Amino acid sequence: MDVQKVFLINLKKIVLSLTGGALIGIGAGTILYAGIGGDTVTVFQDGLHALFNISYGQASRIYNVVFVVLALIFARKYSGIGTVLSALVIGYAIDISNSLWLLTKLNTGFITGLIIFLIGLVIYAMGIALLIKCDAGMNCLDALLYRLMDVTGLKYKYLRIAADIILTVSGCLMGGVFGVGTVIAVFLTGPLVELFTGNGQ
Repeated sequence: MDVQKVFLINLKKIVLSLTGGALIGIGAGTILYAGIGGDTVTVFQDGLHALFNISYGQASRIYNVVFVVLALIFARKYSGIGTVLSALVIGYAIDISNSLWLLTKLNTGFITGLIIFLIGLVIYAMGIALLIKCDAGMNCLDALLYRLMDVTGLKYKYLRIAADIILTVSGCLMGGVFGVGTVIAVFLTGPLVELFTGNGQ
């Protein structure tokens, strides 16, 4: 394989990794704006935001640094440049997405909030799936979950539900926002990711 082809392949992986991270951040920011309860990772990060009085993006970056390190140590097979690059952009994408939604000054009653939440959750799951499929390193949490799949033989969606419950409880204890949307996210995130990856794992 010539140098140019290798370069183009790696460039494509980098672009897809950044896009996946941006989609996760945009989805999370949209979910925050919906106001009916964050997705499970966002609830955990919102707990960090409340506990340490920092922005959502800063909380996301702290979370990602910790989980990237864990993924690089315990799930090297599923980690790579994509794991790091996506972690770098997610926090900024959350802040930008949430700020843009605030500029709309859209009145979010429950029904409107639910629609916005579901849109955000779909975008969020698409970002996760893109990182899984682009073969440059998964999102840090998913790298760890795929490693657990190897060890336990359990399907991704079941491990994701368990991880989401742990993240939600931990986030709530730190002061994170919990709501109907969080319950929806617990049971839909894993299946949506499986739908978008098309592998049923």
